[in-house]
Amino acid sequence: TALGGIAALRARWSEEATRAGMVLTAGAYVALGVAGLAGGSQAAYGPLFVVVAAWCGLALGPFYALKLAPLGVACATVPAWLGRPGTAVTGIGAVAVATITGEIFARLADRVRRDARRDAVRTRALERLTAGQLELARATDARQAANIAAVVARDILDAGITTVALDREGVRDRKSVV
Repeated sequence: TALGGIAALRARWSEEATRAGMVLTAGAYVALGVAGLAGGSQAAYGPLFVVVAAWCGLALGPFYALKLAPLGVACATVPAWLGRPGTAVTGIGAVAVATITGEIFARLADRVRRDARRDAVRTRALERLTAGQLELARATDARQAANIAAVVARDILDAGITTVALDREGVRDRKSVV
């Protein structure tokens, strides 16, 4: 287990973060199964399946703990089938609780990430609006102010082209600002 941890720390995971997370989760499940085969008590290592699945959910997102559940079931029940302390039903129950916990954590983390992205967009829009107000305060004429307002609106609304209607001497003139 220690060698697997050292190898995991030394590996280059940035290219395939999801695959790496699945490998780490699978490795942790296998390590727990080996602990059961080595004579460890199911009561001692069984709850660790919950910890592994919770990490999997937080790190990888929805459905990954579920995808790895069959391996977890195998690793949790094989020791019981080979006559080690504990029962297969207890192992299946531990992995079921672990998988549900992992999926709940995954969805919560996903929601937090989505809310953070939305808040970042709103913060950028507010910063652009504030900068636009400062630019408007420095504008020297109405046309310049209208163009500044159009550019700010385009930036905040993420629009390619903003059309502004300018009233010049009672005549409506349509201008595009890019």
